Amino acid sequence: MDAHYAKRCGTDYFLVPPESRWRQIIPTLRLLRDEVIPVTGPLEVASGYRSPEINDCVNGASRSKHLNFKALDLVATQITGREDIFKKLCILQNQIGRSKSMGLGAYYDPEDTQRGKMG
Repeated sequence: MDAHYAKRCGTDYFLVPPESRWRQIIPTLRLLRDEVIPVTGPLEVASGYRSPEINDCVNGASRSKHLNFKALDLVATQITGREDIFKKLCILQNQIGRSKSMGLGAYYDPEDTQRGKMG
């Protein structure tokens, strides 16, 4: 979704973050590996680092964690069981969200059998 907005705005969407920000994604990757992927199964990254221009283009929050390379938007690659995945992620968010600084936003439409975007 963000890539669509970025393309519409005439901006490159996928950028390599500044090297000074590379270490900031490590806690997010650990959280994915240890907590999220065991619940969701395989995931694809749809969005990671955003420059201020891309963040503006996609109407991102002014204090988005994407700006500091601390957030990822993900797509669940297993179409079956998306409703179950969504419910389990909500439970996970309630259990560890605050202590792990985990945010959870989801684009979930139970009628959409083609996509399973979560971010």
